Amino acid sequence: MSKVYGTLPAADVPAAPTALTAEDVTGGYVSLSWTASDNATLYQLYRDGTPVGSPTASTFATDTSVVPSTAYDYQVQASNSSGSSTLSTVLEVTTAANSAPVWDLVDQSGVIGQAFSLNLTSVCSDDDAQALTFLVTSGSVPGVTLTGQTLAGTPTTAGASSLTITASDGYTSTPVTITFTVSDPDVTAPSVPTNVVASVNGSTVTVTWTASTDATGVATYRVYRGGVFRSLSTASPYAESGVPVGTYTYSVSAVDSSANANESAQGSASPVSVVPQTPDTPINFTATSDGATTINLSWAPGPNGTVPDDYDLDFSATSASGPWTAITFVGAATTYAHTGRTAGVTYYYRVRAGLGAAESGYAAATSSSVAYAFIDGFEATFIDPALYKQSTNPGTLPASGITLETSTTHSREGGRSLHTKVVKAGTTNYRSEVRVRSPTDSWMSAGSPDYWLGFSFYVPTGSDANQSRTIIAQFHTVAATGGGSPTLGIGMIDNTWYITRKGIGTVMELGAIPRNVWTDIVLRGRIRIDGTGEWDVWVNGALVWGVRNSNTHWTGEPNFPYLKLGRYAWDWDAATNTDPNGTYQETWHDAIRIATAAPGVDMYAAVAPRGNRLTAP
Repeated sequence: MSKVYGTLPAADVPAAPTALTAEDVTGGYVSLSWTASDNATLYQLYRDGTPVGSPTASTFATDTSVVPSTAYDYQVQASNSSGSSTLSTVLEVTTAANSAPVWDLVDQSGVIGQAFSLNLTSVCSDDDAQALTFLVTSGSVPGVTLTGQTLAGTPTTAGASSLTITASDGYTSTPVTITFTVSDPDVTAPSVPTNVVASVNGSTVTVTWTASTDATGVATYRVYRGGVFRSLSTASPYAESGVPVGTYTYSVSAVDSSANANESAQGSASPVSVVPQTPDTPINFTATSDGATTINLSWAPGPNGTVPDDYDLDFSATSASGPWTAITFVGAATTYAHTGRTAGVTYYYRVRAGLGAAESGYAAATSSSVAYAFIDGFEATFIDPALYKQSTNPGTLPASGITLETSTTHSREGGRSLHTKVVKAGTTNYRSEVRVRSPTDSWMSAGSPDYWLGFSFYVPTGSDANQSRTIIAQFHTVAATGGGSPTLGIGMIDNTWYITRKGIGTVMELGAIPRNVWTDIVLRGRIRIDGTGEWDVWVNGALVWGVRNSNTHWTGEPNFPYLKLGRYAWDWDAATNTDPNGTYQETWHDAIRIATAAPGVDMYAAVAPRGNRLTAP
């Protein structure tokens, strides 16, 4: 049955148009035509009974307000001054499915300083006649940007850039990638350097010249010896040291600052000759201890300007007159780190220069390593009572649920470390610690040295998982008047670790417990009870916490705090503790060093654990 919309016209108006036909159908528009009606002056297109667009005298119309994959009923009505016809027979049209835009974009080019503009709609077609949006998904061209549908700007940098762009009409096109090449209009080289002169001092040749000129400026000069490039120099003069014996011609060219890097011809100096030299005795020879086990040596060539081929470096641990032991070959370097030195031993050094078969006289220097207040003794198969006092609970070793030993399982330095472990069985504050024998109590007086401590710890997977508080390192009071919380401690709880102070509690959250890796700690303390104390704590080389002008020990405690390392599960004796029996806490400690120094003297390198903690043995 035919569909009819509208009302019947008067008898004298035009007849309804016939032969309504869809000429072109896409997802974004429908183009229609029809046969003209006699006496008609205007036609109105209808879609689903509703007028589309304005009346037209043409017998052709395009509906651009459609959407893809949709069925529509079209009719057309003729009219003149007497009235309007009935609507034509319905034409059913289904729009096409939407299709993505198609690119016709090719590689582009531009010139520095010259405006560029490209409307992308001119190189991207869309059968659906939808509005297009564009997006640069990767790449950029300095000075050129995409704004709306236009890629435009003034290029600033020469070279080739890659741009990837997509177009969308609701459906996104396949990305198109082009190369945008920007050229530099400057192709003129600088003027040739003039007044080029080469002079010799020992085995050093110095070249001077008069500066070149260029419209964009001279960026650098290229120095040649015998026609072979030697070096770049931003300006005159240029000095080349260690030139072998021989006769040479030096020349210089200028390179401008344009992207083309235009290079001038070379200006040449008269030939110069380098003759054999006798090396001078090295000067400024120093030997400085790092405060630990390394002595850093440095020196400079002698003042006659010769550059030695190599240096001979010797040391003695006996006297300034030897006997001497040669250090491994150091070549032409003027610094050397002599590692593996022994604390408290004075070392003597001498160095001489060599040039070919000739050798200079010796320069001498003296140094010594630091004497530590304490170095751990965990390389032994037992815990040395001369160094540590053992502290365990419940009972004394051997005891169920407590491990306190030296171990080869993990080590930060050497082959062994301190291994402590407690396993919960009931409500007891389990303890497995060693106490470092206390230093002199006078260290707490005004003007007394700063206390430096370095150590490393290792926590395995499974330990400290969702557990109560535990301490792995602490400074505690000596006198009975102290008691309670540690002056300063490092603790763990529920997979996190923290720094704690007596009377304050947690002062720094340190995040998740590092597991299956050595963690290095360095601590500096100025232990005072008069409000002038200081603390600093480093973790893996980074300063994470510090305090100034504070009581850094328990007020009223006359003795220097003692250091304890290990495991102290102090919260396990609480009746409300919910950690199940079998829960364990386990740690390895190693690389313990203690040193003292006057306030302001940096002893970090002296006490810090040695080597790479991630590749510790």
